Amino acid sequence: MVKCPNCGCENPDGNYCRACGTKLAADRIIVFNNQNNKDMIDKFNSQNNGDKIDSIPTSYHKRGLAVFLSVILSGLGQIYLGLGKKGFFMLIIQVILLSITNNLIFSEYITPARISMVICFIWWIYCIADVAKSTDMLNKGEKVEDKLDFRNLFWWTD
Repeated sequence: MVKCPNCGCENPDGNYCRACGTKLAADRIIVFNNQNNKDMIDKFNSQNNGDKIDSIPTSYHKRGLAVFLSVILSGLGQIYLGLGKKGFFMLIIQVILLSITNNLIFSEYITPARISMVICFIWWIYCIADVAKSTDMLNKGEKVEDKLDFRNLFWWTD
């Protein structure tokens, strides 16, 4: 149900209020499924002065599953979260790092192979940390960009 910001009438769907005809703009739509959701929204808005929400996120992502998928293969957790471009690029970078490491291991260059293995391990840990933070952000209703930009690189500073 969508509550009209002008008259308060609840509308099941549509872009305009059925009672007064007011356009239901996307940034002014308030979604209440029941009284419990309204109480949760009011509680959140009273505790967080800067962050206001109008609705509870409709989808909930399981953090454990996302992290598990990212542990198996970098980028899978991001793809599970719906961040396909980001996950794809993380997967491609992991494959490139693994192929470089593989080529160096079977050559006579032991020190570069070890350095490459460390870089590959750091990338894997970064992907796991990124999927955990992205899951938390999505579950809170925050926007997560679907691109690889390394803004989450300093995830421990929050």
